[in-house]
Amino acid sequence: MDDSNILNELLTNGGLFVGRSWARYLVVCGGAFLLFWVVFAKRFAHRRCQSTIPERKVLVAELKNSLLGIIFFMVPSVAAIPLYFTGHLELIVDPAATSPAIMVLSFVLFVIGADAWFYWTHRAMHDSRIYRFTHQLHHLSEQPSPLAGYSFAILEALVLGLYLPLVLLVVPINRAVLGAFVLFFSLVEAYVHLGFEILPRWVARSRIGKYLGTSVFHNMHHENGAYNFAVYFTWWDRMFGTIHPDYTERYEQVTAERLFRRLPPEPDPAKP
Repeated sequence: MDDSNILNELLTNGGLFVGRSWARYLVVCGGAFLLFWVVFAKRFAHRRCQSTIPERKVLVAELKNSLLGIIFFMVPSVAAIPLYFTGHLELIVDPAATSPAIMVLSFVLFVIGADAWFYWTHRAMHDSRIYRFTHQLHHLSEQPSPLAGYSFAILEALVLGLYLPLVLLVVPINRAVLGAFVLFFSLVEAYVHLGFEILPRWVARSRIGKYLGTSVFHNMHHENGAYNFAVYFTWWDRMFGTIHPDYTERYEQVTAERLFRRLPPEPDPAKP
């Protein structure tokens, strides 16, 4: 493939990648914001992770920074397109070419690897020598909303986006698995920045549930950046002593009442 064709592929696929990512962000993260911060804000107020609500200008900044962050997040994938055409990067395009068991295993390993990549790069970006250039922008959201899901500085977006092409350089992945992971990533970003906890109270102390990254877990990281560096799971933070010591108690405090609690009856205006 000559240089002009490669450039055309880069521009075409780059536009498609960013366009699809913007649409997914607006549907998933924007939809979560509308449901919990607008339509049902009062209905689920008892499950807020923090009592304070950010100003409108902060929410607008989250939206703007996420739309920009998505562009740079996709740069590594777009830059890897020539590697795909030269055979250095393999993507299995036929879903039937991979057994269901292998696809499930691939997805699980993909997520576990992404969690490790996020923990270590995220923790490194909190180093005071580089924090201002890498991660400070994301922490402008002290009470994050789902709109902050992709609110990354340029360097942070590039580092996080590098995970996907690096994996494909090492092992071929079925396109269906890749699509499932991309959707999963958006759903998780919306959930951990939701500002509300929707999981049940018993999760934080259960044998398996305590290893799940929750909205409370990540929200506490936005409150205090010295703890809770992972996003999908808590085991890295537990293993290396970076989990917030009050996480379990805080989670149970936020989830003290059921998500769908019974609302008190509306006062009768006819009665004095």
